[in-house]
Amino acid sequence: MPPFAFETLLNQRIHQEEKIQKEMAVFSRTLFEEQQTLKQLESDQKRVLNEIQQKQNDGITVSEQVLYMNYLDGMVSLIRTQKETIQKAETQLDQKRLALIEAVKKRKMLEKLKEKSQKCYWEKERKLEQNLLDEAAVCRFEKNDFIQS
Repeated sequence: MPPFAFETLLNQRIHQEEKIQKEMAVFSRTLFEEQQTLKQLESDQKRVLNEIQQKQNDGITVSEQVLYMNYLDGMVSLIRTQKETIQKAETQLDQKRLALIEAVKKRKMLEKLKEKSQKCYWEKERKLEQNLLDEAAVCRFEKNDFIQS
């Protein structure tokens, strides 16, 4: 097999691609966890709203209602913050996805260059072998021609 001049660079590109894939997996996992946290917060908010409504039907004091409203305000703030966190995680994941696409393009470009280099090498080897066979045939023909004369 012929040596490829850019083998080290190709290996580095493959390593870079694998590194980006690992980072992307971490970002993907983080995004999933943040989405689960948001779902839990929204579920808690619905539960508290149902609890407030039930207490209002049963009768609730003003101080309890103020307490619940303050708690709900805090939950709304947490939900808003969580949505911002999710947006940041999605942005990071999108950036890693673009970086991965770019890394794959660079790797594939080098792999195509390697294939062309190997194809050119084997074509030269084939031509060299064909020339040797042609020369051997000419020598044999000349030897037979010389013997017959």
